[in-house]
Amino acid sequence: MDSISFETAMSLTGMAKSTLWRAIREGRVQHIVAKPASGHAKARVDLDSLIPRVTFRIEAEERAHILAADAGNAQSQLEVALMLLEADQAEQAALWLNQAAQQGLADAMCHLGQCLVSGTGVASDRDAAKTWLRGSAERGHALAAALVAGLEA
Repeated sequence: MDSISFETAMSLTGMAKSTLWRAIREGRVQHIVAKPASGHAKARVDLDSLIPRVTFRIEAEERAHILAADAGNAQSQLEVALMLLEADQAEQAALWLNQAAQQGLADAMCHLGQCLVSGTGVASDRDAAKTWLRGSAERGHALAAALVAGLEA
């Protein structure tokens, strides 16, 4: 049984934490209590029971990315962000882009910079956009380099 964090479940569904707990109490979503090596029990959400509440189609590849993103994989965080952007959930997408960008993934940095320029999912911030785009360009991302040049012209 695959499980994800409450934060990931809320991001995928747009549910508030209280709404997610209500769905669990009503039996519409299942939760799992995981006991990691630290010994502190942590509530998680069963991915299969959550899928009907997600607004976009989840096939095997998307499922794998969701699980890997939840575990902190930057490339999968970018993939989840792109899924959310396509599903018109820009605010949630920006959160995933930020997580992947913080890990230095050039594609995520470029996408986050573009979101910051356009105000997609976040408040428009040209200075922050330039910072992310420069970082992406320094990692060899050609589009980011072109976008930085355009912003500085």
